[in-house]
Amino acid sequence: MISVIVPIYNVAPYLAQCLESVRRQTYSDWQAILVNDGSTDESAVIAQQFVQEDSRFRLVNRPNGGLSAARNTGLEHATGEYITFIDADDYIDVEYLETLLRHAEGVELVQSGFRRIDNAGRVLRHVYPRPSYRLVSACFRLYRRTLIEEHRMAFATGQYYEDVLFSIDLWLTHPKTCTIDYTGYNYRVNDTSITSRRHDTTYVFNYLRRKQKETTALRDRWIVWYTRLRLRAHFILNR
Repeated sequence: MISVIVPIYNVAPYLAQCLESVRRQTYSDWQAILVNDGSTDESAVIAQQFVQEDSRFRLVNRPNGGLSAARNTGLEHATGEYITFIDADDYIDVEYLETLLRHAEGVELVQSGFRRIDNAGRVLRHVYPRPSYRLVSACFRLYRRTLIEEHRMAFATGQYYEDVLFSIDLWLTHPKTCTIDYTGYNYRVNDTSITSRRHDTTYVFNYLRRKQKETTALRDRWIVWYTRLRLRAHFILNR
């Protein structure tokens, strides 16, 4: 079974499309953990409708604590052999779970690509990963739950760019990974998303510098250095 973790906070205009894309999956053995992080709009009502219509959806309500806290709550409730994350303003193609699972035999992590789309659903760009190209989003992946549990992995709360912190810790465990040439995840670019706004980057770069000092293996130092370089380039290009 795959546990699909969907953190929810004030995403009423997009949530039904996201959850419907999960319900329509060609792979049917999944559970969707919907973590309502103190939404003040109609998001909880929309989520509850899906719970009532399909027992594979489960709604967990919690006080607002941010994206990291919501994802950690989802991890606490996940019982599937595999875990994947979907942001509530994104959606997935109907064969997304089936495709990732088909490549999961003998590995701990399957990494796919994604499409960047606008609010009208127009494709802005396809992003195809390579084995040496370590994406820093927690999405676009299928994790074995044992990988997360054995390394006691969690998202840092109270920080922006928590995906970067989670991802660098993930890559430093050297998981057995399969990278596939597939873009079945639709990542919505909109003005209200966290990634579209400027935030203080001091913490994330200090964290990466500290990680680079702590690592001794050349391969590990290269992973951290490469992540810092790509992140710096991202912020420069998106000023």
